[in-house]
Amino acid sequence: MLTPAQAISKLLENVRAEIIDDQETKGLRASGQSARSLKTKTREISGTIKGTLTGAAYFTFQEQGRRPGKMPPVQSIRDWIEAKGIQVDNKESLAWAIAKKIAKEGSDIYQNKRPALATEQIIEIEIEKSRPEINKAIFDYFRTETTKVLKTAFR
Repeated sequence: MLTPAQAISKLLENVRAEIIDDQETKGLRASGQSARSLKTKTREISGTIKGTLTGAAYFTFQEQGRRPGKMPPVQSIRDWIEAKGIQVDNKESLAWAIAKKIAKEGSDIYQNKRPALATEQIIEIEIEKSRPEINKAIFDYFRTETTKVLKTAFR
């Protein structure tokens, strides 16, 4: 029997795993750094359960892409080239060219040329899948606590 906090924790771990799987499926994972940045935390304070899933700030670019405008950091693109194992004579020049293209046109995700990370959809699906288990955990907790109170009150 799961406690409500354990059920929430399990939901968050499932969301985390599905996000990583979506990154893999869509080719959005190079070094694995963003996947490793995903952390879950569940706390219970004064009867309130709070669960969080946090990750690197650049998840926004995997979800929405990067719009045209300011040039992205060339070093970040160079690191991506390294992580992907792309073989070229001058990685610095390639990174600069990619950064200029993104600054001018936006990223491929922004332009809908490649699929984005579906974080919101993943969360919605996992909540629906977890709803029966979470409801049961809450009901079981409520029943157990109510029984304790009643046993104490009617001694």
